[in-house]
Amino acid sequence: MKKFALLIFFLAGALALARAQCDSSYLSTTLQAGQWLGDYAWSFVSITPEQEEQAGDEMFAYIEENFRLLTDDPRAQKLRRILNKMLPFVKRAEIKYDIHLVEEDALINAFSIAGGHLFITTGIMDWVQSDDELAFIIGHEMAHVDLEHCIRHVKRGMTIQTWAEYLQMGDYAGLIDQVQGILGTPFGQVDEYQSDREGAYLAWKAGYNPRKGQDFFRKLQAQESPGELPYDLDVLLRTHPYSVQRISCLEHYIAHEMKK
Repeated sequence: MKKFALLIFFLAGALALARAQCDSSYLSTTLQAGQWLGDYAWSFVSITPEQEEQAGDEMFAYIEENFRLLTDDPRAQKLRRILNKMLPFVKRAEIKYDIHLVEEDALINAFSIAGGHLFITTGIMDWVQSDDELAFIIGHEMAHVDLEHCIRHVKRGMTIQTWAEYLQMGDYAGLIDQVQGILGTPFGQVDEYQSDREGAYLAWKAGYNPRKGQDFFRKLQAQESPGELPYDLDVLLRTHPYSVQRISCLEHYIAHEMKK
């Protein structure tokens, strides 16, 4: 009975967290609480800057082997120019950032990995309508590295692998990863909100219009449809917040907090 009550308490708290993330009056408090909980949970797993760089290089080697990276494309040169404008304003100046253009015309996506590797698909390049919009997307991915979200993924992988080997669980490690991913989803959403905020800040400091990031989300919003689950549960289990929520949060941050 106590375990059931604890589960209900956890779910109620998680739902409240997910709902509060886009309530302007609770925005900063929620983000701070989410960041503290995430940092505390993984603070017991240590990783050196050298290990972070090595993990990133290993993941990059896999991506380079399985995807075509367009190094000499003029669009790749544009990505590097925008990245270089934002580099002076990151918190972790020791990170060696690099940005790569992935030939995937049908895929509208951008992602980052530990060690400072950023990836933008050619589909994104055709999707955006201004350098300001592109700068926000690049800044968002830089923020995942700068705020140590990517390191958290490396720590999680190290921990799961260690326990799976210790318990001789073999293929069950994949199942553990899925379960852990579901339980960690609300804090993944907090990571996205944080990266939206810092991405807008980096774009603004580099001389771009940070509100253009909202244009990107408006286009994504037009393609989103409600899930089959009840709304609150759907929000809880999503790895990324709905675009309408991100637009609202981003506008609040730009209007009231960014330039302070």
